[in-house]
Amino acid sequence: LANRYSKHLIISVSAKQNFIFQDNQSIKSFQNIKRNYSNFIPEANISYTNYQYGEYFKNISLNFNSYVSIPNLQQLAPLVDSTNLYYLQVGNIKLKEAINRVASLNFSHNDQTSKNVLNYGANISAGATDNKIVDSIFIDEQNRRTVFLTNANGNKYLNASANIRKTFKLKTTELQVALNGGMNLAKNPGYVNDVFSYANTLNTNGTLQFNFTYKDKFATELSQNFNSYNSKQVAFNTSYSGVNLATNLSSSVIITKKLTLSSNVSYNTSKSTNAETINFTIWNANVTYRFLKGNNAEFKFSALDLLHQNTNVINYGNANSFTLGTQQVLQQYFLTTLSYFPRKFGKSAVKK
Repeated sequence: LANRYSKHLIISVSAKQNFIFQDNQSIKSFQNIKRNYSNFIPEANISYTNYQYGEYFKNISLNFNSYVSIPNLQQLAPLVDSTNLYYLQVGNIKLKEAINRVASLNFSHNDQTSKNVLNYGANISAGATDNKIVDSIFIDEQNRRTVFLTNANGNKYLNASANIRKTFKLKTTELQVALNGGMNLAKNPGYVNDVFSYANTLNTNGTLQFNFTYKDKFATELSQNFNSYNSKQVAFNTSYSGVNLATNLSSSVIITKKLTLSSNVSYNTSKSTNAETINFTIWNANVTYRFLKGNNAEFKFSALDLLHQNTNVINYGNANSFTLGTQQVLQQYFLTTLSYFPRKFGKSAVKK
């Protein structure tokens, strides 16, 4: 039954009217809110699939969708946290629902063979949001923030991502190479101290990964991770950016059927605007020993953060702010565990 295939083309168009009834009930009278929302949300989809049996499966789709996001109670009439003196969120009972319209293109290829498999895919989407719920931030001389939510037009965005994975098989070894990445480009409206401004943001991420195995005795993985953020406030002519990098290496060696050694090392770097670069390395190792007749019991000894450098770094940004810092975490500790894995569950069958 060679050369079998299956191909499909599906086209669908929908004209929908979306109805939402919102009923918030609370012991606080100002939080008793009832609302009705009605919006036209058309959709259109085109999908094509090509299935070559035993060889590959391909899919490509083009979609247009509309989504409605209604304001929640915390946005309409929040309970104010009086203990936080430096952040005050004010509700806005006049908030309208936001309507997001997005078009997307997706493609994927999945290999159906068992040797030297190649899989890849990509997607891209672009959209715009009307009446997007945004922050109107007022910052006083003591750096106290009062956040008032409002609706604004002009939000636009573009997302894209791609991935590819290739497998190389030999008699006793296997190598897998994988690469994936993505980006998000956006134009975000907002207010700061009563000044309307757009924040243009660009976020990227990527991972390159190698996996190597030899029989069932040795396995290792090497990967490089990358993510970045960049934001520019047009009205204020300000910008900031940051980068996080991580290089990881992990390996496992089966010495005998009972004894296994494993180790992993991660070298990390965090950079941000007007701040010193943070570098740290985390090295963990463990030894595992299985015993009893069926290797049901396991003893494991782990040594974590051998270099005493474990640092929980916070480094991220959004449209109007970025955060860089560290948090206290447990450093250089040792752990022993004893486990038992039953191989049979329930009653054994009665022998006849």
